[in-house]
Amino acid sequence: MTSSLEQAGPKPYQRCLVMCGGGFRFGYYLGIYAAMEQHGRKPDLLLATCGAAIAATVIAGLDNDSQRRDWLDSEAMFAFWQSLRWNPRQSMVSVSKSLLKRWATPPQYKRLPDLHQDFLFSVPGELPLPSLPAHPASDVAVIAGKILYPRQSAGKWHSAPWFEETILTNSPHLLRLHGLRSPVSAPFLRHSRVAPHLNVIRTDDMADAARASVSDMFYFPCHQSPHGDFLGGVTDLFPVEIAKALAPEIWMERKAEYDCFKSLPAVRRVLGFDGNQRLRKVMQSDAAAWIDTSDMETALVEHQIRMRADWKQNRIHLSLPADYASFRTMNRLQWEYGYQRGLQAIAALKAPV
Repeated sequence: MTSSLEQAGPKPYQRCLVMCGGGFRFGYYLGIYAAMEQHGRKPDLLLATCGAAIAATVIAGLDNDSQRRDWLDSEAMFAFWQSLRWNPRQSMVSVSKSLLKRWATPPQYKRLPDLHQDFLFSVPGELPLPSLPAHPASDVAVIAGKILYPRQSAGKWHSAPWFEETILTNSPHLLRLHGLRSPVSAPFLRHSRVAPHLNVIRTDDMADAARASVSDMFYFPCHQSPHGDFLGGVTDLFPVEIAKALAPEIWMERKAEYDCFKSLPAVRRVLGFDGNQRLRKVMQSDAAAWIDTSDMETALVEHQIRMRADWKQNRIHLSLPADYASFRTMNRLQWEYGYQRGLQAIAALKAPV
């Protein structure tokens, strides 16, 4: 019988920062990390999902906050955002039909999605990220979901697990989790399409790992990596159980729930389980510190990359910063948001009970 994460043995790290998603606003994680570092709370492990995987790789790959912010502001990163392209196979009609179909799909529905072609925007295969040094400031682990069915099976009925929760990491310490029970598999989440065991891959190419983690079942195509084809970190967006198996001190984000029309049905359609039910369970977990980013959608509404429907052109546009100066302003405001939220979490630790 597969062992649980509670049986993983000694914890190799002291402090783990769990970085849950962030989407296009991942710059705020650099601010959170800077606040922790300045106040003697630097994590020795970054556990990241989706967009946060980009931030984690930048943090671990560079020596200090100034270098990290310069990288985020770099022309290479600006060019990366500008390179995102609308999928010509899609239209506003097809997107609307897909949303309605996902909203109406019951969790028992087991027809395989086409994650290679059913997406909104293409993403370059390589991300412009720094390589990790031999001894990074913090070790990095990112979550992705390895696709267990062949591409040509899309559209067919399939009752076996569709995905394998995978941890891609630069550290050998996480190999102890390989084969242990995934916290988002069917024994824990009803109708889950995630296999019961964890897969751990040690890799020096964390840029490839980050690219695997930012894949998505709605916005971006799956990633074809040397290690297989991957759905992103949405597979286990809030991996608090994995964090607890690795460190006694957990710093966790307090997140807003999925919206009920777009994101929640997409998670249910592809992963099988209720994403908000999973989030509520995670939010009840014990953590040393909670970083409240639940207002991110409203606090950063004018300082993020957004989507805009264009019915005349029959497509969706990404509202990117108009120029390089606006791009840098967006990054600065995201960093400041994260820094303030990090300071608030640190202050709460010092507050009398």
